Amino acid sequence: MEFAEIELVQHKAFLKMMMTSKKKKMDRGKRRAWWARNDLSPAQLAQRWWETGKSRINKELKEKEKKRQEESDSLKSKLLQTRNYFHGQLKAAKIASEGWRVKEPESHIRVAEE
Repeated sequence: MEFAEIELVQHKAFLKMMMTSKKKKMDRGKRRAWWARNDLSPAQLAQRWWETGKSRINKELKEKEKKRQEESDSLKSKLLQTRNYFHGQLKAAKIASEGWRVKEPESHIRVAEE
């Protein structure tokens, strides 16, 4: 942010502060007292406001990204569950159609006895 932009932001903020006060105009003493209370130069104050706005915007973007990621993860898990379900159904149908059968346990017992 260039110095001219900082000064413009600072000037707009100061004018807004003046308009919200009971008196529309402030004398020099009040203006000096206002800057003394804030304990920052106009450029520093504008920079602080700029950083606050930037951090708020970044925080909102991070929240949106996190929410989008959670939705994506939930959709992926639902898709995986559906795929696994149908894969299991398909495998069962294939086994049934080919006529695969598990050997009966009795035949194993007979083999062990001999």
